Amino acid sequence: MRFIVGGVLFAFATMALAEEPPMGRPPLHSAELKALAKILLLDIERLSRYWAAKELPPIAFVSQHEIDKIVCRKPCAVRAAFMPDRGVLLAETLDPINQPLDRSILVHELVHFLQEINHRYSELSPCKRWFHREREAYAVQNQYLYRINANQHVGGILDASMCKDHPEEQTSNAFQPDPGSADRQ
Repeated sequence: MRFIVGGVLFAFATMALAEEPPMGRPPLHSAELKALAKILLLDIERLSRYWAAKELPPIAFVSQHEIDKIVCRKPCAVRAAFMPDRGVLLAETLDPINQPLDRSILVHELVHFLQEINHRYSELSPCKRWFHREREAYAVQNQYLYRINANQHVGGILDASMCKDHPEEQTSNAFQPDPGSADRQ
């Protein structure tokens, strides 16, 4: 298996994973996905202020219906999510091994993993924390897309005013403005 990450060609032999993801079906190429995620964490380290984590979060493919239910509570356009208690959830239609845009979506979610373990923006209200984390994840994702010469840009519809109607005293970590309208992965 070969793919390009950050302008460098990588080749991987198939390896067996010691454990399967905790939910959903196992990824079609779980060994390659795990190897890819490790390399993407190193790319994120070069593109951001984060050090690559020594351990990967769980990464699982789930149905679009499952993502809709968990993230939006209704049908929406979100195709991936990072949940601190569940890891990275990817819609089963994504192919980060072979599709550069889908790979960039995994980059975006791995940035959220690093933000969480580094408590990035944790001092902010839930809405502002969500906004700043999304803005930063999209910035890294766009830098990644630029580095691999993908002629695409994502996340252009985020707007800080999305948080203006949400009281600062909200404390629920589960709060997010309607991600179906703002986080179109």
